[in-house]
Amino acid sequence: MRAESFITELTAAVSHLEQVLEVGQTPARFLLPNGATVTEAQLCLWVEQHTARAHSLLAQITAAYTD
Repeated sequence: MRAESFITELTAAVSHLEQVLEVGQTPARFLLPNGATVTEAQLCLWVEQHTARAHSLLAQITAAYTD
């Protein structure tokens, strides 16, 4: 993978996280793309699981660029 691709993907990922932060602060956070809703408990569990995965992947990326 070229460096430009890495930077482009990292920039897109940060942009997605910023959008998630905005949506997470609105009532829309309980609405799924298919129109279904989730409970606050379901949402919290899902966020915890995906946050842990994101931290794991970020740690792997960070380890590759520690120099």
